[in-house]
Amino acid sequence: MQISISIDSIIIPPRMHPAEDSKGLSTKIPILVTPQGSVDGPFILIDGLRRLNAAKQLNRTEIWAEVVHTFKDACSNLSTTHKGNIITTRRIFEIYMTLVPLMNLYRYKSQGKKQVLAREILYEALGLSSRITPSEFSAILQMYRAADLNRIPLAIKMVEVMERGDLSPHAARQQYSRKRFGDPRALLRGRKVEPQGSVLKASDQRQIVNTAIATLSGVTKGLNELGPWSTQISRQELDSWVKELVAQRTLLNRTIRLARTSTLRSSQDG
Repeated sequence: MQISISIDSIIIPPRMHPAEDSKGLSTKIPILVTPQGSVDGPFILIDGLRRLNAAKQLNRTEIWAEVVHTFKDACSNLSTTHKGNIITTRRIFEIYMTLVPLMNLYRYKSQGKKQVLAREILYEALGLSSRITPSEFSAILQMYRAADLNRIPLAIKMVEVMERGDLSPHAARQQYSRKRFGDPRALLRGRKVEPQGSVLKASDQRQIVNTAIATLSGVTKGLNELGPWSTQISRQELDSWVKELVAQRTLLNRTIRLARTSTLRSSQDG
């Protein structure tokens, strides 16, 4: 639904970075917003920060906006707006995080396989299939989450490298995992690898583990619904996935072993 809304009623999410120069940008294309609480506003900005800034530069008090109430409606609008456009990795994360409340509502109301399709719907809506793989899409979300939400210095550094184009999202995530948690390939060869860096605070460790467990619960549900592999998936894709899954499994097993060992030491010390 397109309506004219007050610019003062628009809330810009704090993680949405200031847009580049918006001078001369058309304001005819509606921005994308969703109501916060009341249908009359205020409205949370999902997409169109540059258009909003352009309207402000023209001293306008109102702007045309597409108001969406559901995750699928938001994706439908994004698909039209970003068709043929190149979207940055940071913008991908910003849109994803802004849509999380609508995405969670969509998952809650949906049944069966639809519960694990929300990310795939957004992936297609942003036109990413021609540029990056679903695995790289996940890597982008993981890296920015670690950098922007958890403020982990190594993740912030790797995001900067990824944004410069020096590394692909997949390669950035791999380097981050190896430097932070040890090299899974070395572990597979039977070599002991200790995590690099100082010991994190207990509160940080709790947050990381609880986030990982919550994420793994969703991953488990999705994997349980995979069923037989499609004949359209290549052997190369399968081999790549197996390699990644084995590496992740190794890191999980190592984390479990360290936790058990630490628990044993604590009880003996007591």
